[in-house]
Amino acid sequence: MSTAEAAAVASCALAAAGLLPVLVLVGLRLVSIPLAPLTGAIMAALAAAGCLALGGSVLLWFLGIALVAGLSAAVFVARYPGSRPWVRPSGGARPTGSANRFHRGAGMVGAAVIALAVVGSLSALRAPHIGFDARTIWLLHAVWFTDGHRTALAALSNPAIPFAHASYPPLIGGSVAISWLITGNRSDTLGVVMIALLNACAVSIAAWAVVEVGRHCGSRVAAAHADHQALPPRRGRLEAPYVAGVVVAGLLVLVAFGVAGPFATNGYADLLWSAAAVGAIGFALVLPGRRGDLWVGVLLLSVAGLTKQEGTATAVAIVVLITVRFAHHEWAQLSGVPWRPLGFGAIGVLALGAWPFLMVLLGASQNVAVFGVRQGDLVSRTHQTVVAMSGHLHVLAFAVPIAIAGGIALGQVRRASGLRNDGWAWAALALGAFLVAGTYITGPGNVGFWLDTSVHRTTFFPAICAWWIIGTWAVLGTAQAMVPRTSDPPVEAQGTGRPLDEGPPPVLHHPS
Repeated sequence: MSTAEAAAVASCALAAAGLLPVLVLVGLRLVSIPLAPLTGAIMAALAAAGCLALGGSVLLWFLGIALVAGLSAAVFVARYPGSRPWVRPSGGARPTGSANRFHRGAGMVGAAVIALAVVGSLSALRAPHIGFDARTIWLLHAVWFTDGHRTALAALSNPAIPFAHASYPPLIGGSVAISWLITGNRSDTLGVVMIALLNACAVSIAAWAVVEVGRHCGSRVAAAHADHQALPPRRGRLEAPYVAGVVVAGLLVLVAFGVAGPFATNGYADLLWSAAAVGAIGFALVLPGRRGDLWVGVLLLSVAGLTKQEGTATAVAIVVLITVRFAHHEWAQLSGVPWRPLGFGAIGVLALGAWPFLMVLLGASQNVAVFGVRQGDLVSRTHQTVVAMSGHLHVLAFAVPIAIAGGIALGQVRRASGLRNDGWAWAALALGAFLVAGTYITGPGNVGFWLDTSVHRTTFFPAICAWWIIGTWAVLGTAQAMVPRTSDPPVEAQGTGRPLDEGPPPVLHHPS
């Protein structure tokens, strides 16, 4: 089986495993297409963990987990008919008539634009290059899981292979191992192609979040405008945010692959967890908070946390922010202790900490990026870290003033659209960057060498997140003309009008 054929078969296998759970949790939506193989990759990571901890074949574990997940989804749909993916939910603001037809068409165009941008960005796979970390870490982990429990367990505690980072989370190793076992093609090239395809799925979902931002701007702001003036805006104004979202989404794909450069297609996993974390910010922190969007965020945080240790730490930080967001909402609405969001947040943190705990339990060898006696003090290491990271984060020089200006000029349209405050995305960006910087500052060895060999990759997340924030403000800017002037008195339309200043209705419990 050729590499192209094997990649197609393996991708379909991952997507088939994740399809039913995604449809039940997220719904019959375009975002479910790239989310399905990522969910299958989560199952592959769980299969690798089961193989490592309890024994057995990683393929048998994968098939068992996929079967249980699929049956559980089918039983849930049978038990709760309202959860069927093809049932149109009754809640939420939805366009009707010609606007609905336009939104459907624009959604298909948006998906096509993102797909074309992804295909163009993956053109380097015509002559695949296998990077150093791909050989010494990610593909080597796949070999361990492919060979079974004894090999993986022995390699995990072997101090003779420190550069292999044996304690890294198992999503990449498990997914590549599954692709090798299903297709019979155990080439490194297939492994690199599979990692690149997972990268592309994560980037596509992060970009699709911008399309969702445009959709909310068009529908929610138009509704607020109609309530205020008793007349809908001209159709061109309604279409503008969605069109802008489609255009920005395509550009964001190109930007994300541009930020990653050759590391998007040479077997490195940094783009995967970074793009997944940015997508989680969009769906779970910025969008209004429908159930389906929250599940997209949960699955993306699982991908980030099961890919790399930086992803695990960043995912925990985002879970904390999501918990604070919804706990604050319930506190304001109910004036009581928000046990439900606090409970779900605690479960999320514990789930993300399960793999590090397992590594301690199994006695994994220490994950050391650099060796030797710690060089420099806190001040010198902080200076070196800030200088090195800032060299890859020039986008912040544009993103910060744009966000400030947007908050001043477009605050009203953001509130009308139902999007949450820009500060949530900035808090996630800052926490992710702070965690990486703190590791460099407090870590061992020669920090200069460490920064030279890794900082260009550990800054993917804040850089892509900053570009994503810029994109959302660009989309919001196209909706500004739809917002009525605050000096105009609100007019009740058919006795049901609502002044724009009241803001959008609470959407925390809207069905997807």
